[in-house]
Amino acid sequence: PRTVSVARRWLPFVAVGGTMVMLLWVGIVPVARSTRLMRLARDAAETPTTAPIDNHPANALFLRAADADPLDPTPLLERSRWLMAVSENRPVRAEAFRLAADSLDAAIERDPFNVKYPRLEVRLYRQWASYSPEMGHFAAAMSAAQRALKCYPLDPLGIAMLADCQEQAAMAAGSRKLLGV
Repeated sequence: PRTVSVARRWLPFVAVGGTMVMLLWVGIVPVARSTRLMRLARDAAETPTTAPIDNHPANALFLRAADADPLDPTPLLERSRWLMAVSENRPVRAEAFRLAADSLDAAIERDPFNVKYPRLEVRLYRQWASYSPEMGHFAAAMSAAQRALKCYPLDPLGIAMLADCQEQAAMAAGSRKLLGV
């Protein structure tokens, strides 16, 4: 009988061990790091916000969590929600909306087929338009509603959301042309 060499005998164990190390390095460590940073960011988000937002610890922690796991849109989504809540504070309102929109765009790039993100973007731009009624905000809200409708074309909520955006824009502009009829 032929003898099996030591290398051939240990090859399956080395392959399994290498796969486990690679899985740990690529899958588990980034997720664990991001989860820990997200917990810290949520705690820091409860502290009052002052201008500029870049100096707030929660902002840095959300961004670090997003960098820790480059595939997960959750840190960017939660940062956007936090910034939408922070926008109630008048001194940081414009900066908060701008950063929330950027964060939400990055979350959509990471998960372009999730309908919740364009719907949140509609809420963001409609909220921004309520404070600063510029037609660009209305147009961005309508565009986000159309993207949400592309995910689910026959969704009644998506159709109603687009109609609400069109109505709000038409009322602000005083034009029936924006109603899309």
